Amino acid sequence: ANVAKYKVESAPNPGGPWTPMLNPVADFDPVGLVDYDRSPVGDWRTSTDGVKQTITFDKQGKVYGDSGCNRFTGGYKVKGDRITIGPLASTMMFCEGKMDAEQAFLTKLQAAVSYQATKKTLKIFTPKDLMTFKAS
Repeated sequence: ANVAKYKVESAPNPGGPWTPMLNPVADFDPVGLVDYDRSPVGDWRTSTDGVKQTITFDKQGKVYGDSGCNRFTGGYKVKGDRITIGPLASTMMFCEGKMDAEQAFLTKLQAAVSYQATKKTLKIFTPKDLMTFKAS
């Protein structure tokens, strides 16, 4: 009988420490469609409160993108599934209706503690949030 294995992932627990989260699909992939051993290198897109944002991780440890109104740049480090991003520098333009989403995006990026990447999706985990990006 085919029985799916469960993979334990780190997941944020608001108001508490990291707790395990079961993912019944992660280890059960008979045709090899899921690749969780991928680096974050590449071009990614997301949105925060309807504000479109992009991020690029290069092979030299640099990260840059568009936070909705302004451009940002900085560095990142990866060790296993752990990631640190920042500090980030940003241009300082004002865009009506986008500043709260932009600030939330940049704050979450710099709070990143781990990640999970496939060819199509990048998930960045912070102690309180999950950011999901799609490949550009």
